[in-house]
Amino acid sequence: MARGVFYTRYPHEGERPEADRNFYQQVWFHRLGTPAAEDRYEIGKEFPRIAEIDLESSEDGQWTLATVANGDGGDFAHYLRDAAGRWRQLTKFEDASNALSSDRTPPFTLSRWRARRGEDSASAARGADLACASVVLPSAKE
Repeated sequence: MARGVFYTRYPHEGERPEADRNFYQQVWFHRLGTPAAEDRYEIGKEFPRIAEIDLESSEDGQWTLATVANGDGGDFAHYLRDAAGRWRQLTKFEDASNALSSDRTPPFTLSRWRARRGEDSASAARGADLACASVVLPSAKE
């Protein structure tokens, strides 16, 4: 049974200057049955001004994946919350990665990080450790 939900929201009055209140999206947690005033900040104060966050949780509730788009440019960073409630950054915007699913333990990440310029190879890393990534879709030029 669910005990709460993760959600995104923009800063409330007093949390940022008025001009920034429709920007700087963040992740919060709401425990069911409690007042919204008790919601807990999770992550996002360091995200870009135009960040757009997509949240995905595993069916067993052990992992929550935050895919953070840096606006509409196609650059993504990924953050994973483990069962103990710790968030860690898995990929950076410059890694050219897209998370496939948080329904794996741990999730897999798809990246064009090692692809040569103009080629279309892809690597996958279990747990999003790009240093250990293996090519799963080689370039047509290889």
